[in-house]
Parts: sequence; structure tokens; C-alpha cells
Amino acid sequence: MSPLPDGLRSAVTALAARPKVVIATDFDGVLAPLVHDPMASRALPGTIESLEGLAALPATYAAVVSGRDLATLTQRLLRIPAFARIADARSAVLRSARPQRHIETINELLRMAPWVTGVKTGHTFGALYVLVGSGRRRGTELISVAIGAPTDEDRFNDNIELLDYGFAQYKPRRPIRRGAALADPSIEYAGGELPLRAARGITVGVRPDQRLAVAVRAPREVEGPIRRGAALGTATVFVDGLRAGRVPLRAGRAVPKAFLADRVRSFLDDEPIPVAIAVFAILMGVFLLWRLLRRGDEGEDEMAGREEMRAKRERQRDGGPVK
Repeated sequence: MSPLPDGLRSAVTALAARPKVVIATDFDGVLAPLVHDPMASRALPGTIESLEGLAALPATYAAVVSGRDLATLTQRLLRIPAFARIADARSAVLRSARPQRHIETINELLRMAPWVTGVKTGHTFGALYVLVGSGRRRGTELISVAIGAPTDEDRFNDNIELLDYGFAQYKPRRPIRRGAALADPSIEYAGGELPLRAARGITVGVRPDQRLAVAVRAPREVEGPIRRGAALGTATVFVDGLRAGRVPLRAGRAVPKAFLADRVRSFLDDEPIPVAIAVFAILMGVFLLWRLLRRGDEGEDEMAGREEMRAKRERQRDGGPVK
């Protein structure tokens, strides 16, 4: 790491000596490299961790400045659970303050409808009254942005109208229902199939021109022991190719461990031709062994007969009695 120039070092030292410090940094070109497509930009390794470390220091506040549009920023930020909870809060307690303070939101949009989930008010002399709103209704989540509203009240009313209009364009669809069997892998050795059921349902809002699809990832074959309710796959809902939700698939019943008899029976059922060939080979081997033993017995009998005939001839030659 290269040393800081003397002038910059003095400025940083003077800044750090202040009782409270606010550190604001740009994202593009500072935390992330400049790229042609801003939405494809990603933070450099370690930069986010450094910013979080600064924010964790006493009396130190960190902020990121961005030139991206408000709707895109909100969409990204609402994926962060902590941000989503703060944006949806009607009130909060500042426990870091001494004494603690109870504050109320100035975002009146949160009180205008129960389905509103945020997000942020703002005002500048150029943009006038600004409000980024969001809501969730019947499986649909929307973001609204009002800029240039002449009054505080106008920006709230504009957002309500925008969200109402947006929700009217969507119809709720339930592509996955809780407990529905979405896969049925075969059970190795024991035979049969194991139903894999959705752990919960998914409801999404879909416009008439959008395409809804469900992708299931599950094994084709399973082997016991498996407890009932074990997660063995997933089902993902896509709207126009974008993921809208995912649920685990769980075993619909228990599967016991396969015993040796099950494995043997399964092998006989699954491999009839090799088994038949093996049985045929064994039978042929037994038959050939029998023939060999039989020929041996016949050879011994033949040799015994020859010996008896030879003995008779010798007795005849010697003039003895012939039996």
C-alpha cells in the first residue's frame, strides 16, 4: 500500500479528530470500476467490508452516493432485509441516542394504505418534492416514483395513484400450492415412488402479456432412510424468465433403510438378462461336471470289464476253470 501524500494525510487526520464524521463515497469509480453498463458494475473485493467497518465506528456514519435512477436503486435495496424493515417502519426507537429517542416517519404514504411498504421522501430545489413508494398486494410487489411534485401532499397522492394503477394491471396466480406433489422420484431397492411436496404456496401477480413457468429440481431416484419432511429439491417460479419465488420440496412420507433382501430383490428385478445369463452359466457348469463325473464312472466300469475279460483269457490259457 503506497503512503498517503502529506497534504492528504493531514486532511484525514483533521477529519478523524472531529467528534462526528460522515463519510460519503461514490460507487462507480470508487467502490467499483467504471464500466459501460452501470447495472453490470460490481463492488471490488473488500470495499463493502471496509465501508461497513467505517459505519461500525463510534460517531461515524457512512453513505454511498449513486447516480442510478431511484426505481433501480430501490429495487436493489429492498432485497436487503434490514433496509426493507426500516423502509416499512412507521416508527422507531433510536437506542444509540442519549437519551433514547422515539421517532415517527414523515412518509405519510405508509399510513395511506395497509399494503404500502415504503420507501423514502426527498426534496431539492431542482427536483421539488420527491417520493419513492413501494407496495405489496396479492403476490405483486411494485415501486413508484414521483418527482417534481409541487407540494408535500401531491407526492403522496401521486404515488397512491401510480401504485393503484400498477396493481390493476396484474392478476394473482398461484402456480404452486402448499402440499402439491411436484416430483415423484423412484425409491431404490424398495421400489415405488416418493412424492415430493411443496413446503408452501407461491402467489405471484402476472400481467396478461407475461409468461409464467415453474422449474423443478429434484433427484430421479432416492434411497432410504429418509425422514418425512426432509428437503430433497426445490421448485422455482419464473415470470418472463425472472425468478419470482422458490420453495423447498419435502418428502411426503418416510422411507426406511433398505435391507439386504431388498437389495437382492431389486437387483433381480432390474437386471433380468444378466441374472438369466448367470443362471444359465451355472446350470451349464453343473451339467458339464455331471457329464464329466459320469464319463469317469463309465471309464472305471469299462476298465473293470476289460480286466475281467483278460483274467478269463489267462485262465483259459492255463487250463483253469472259467467262470
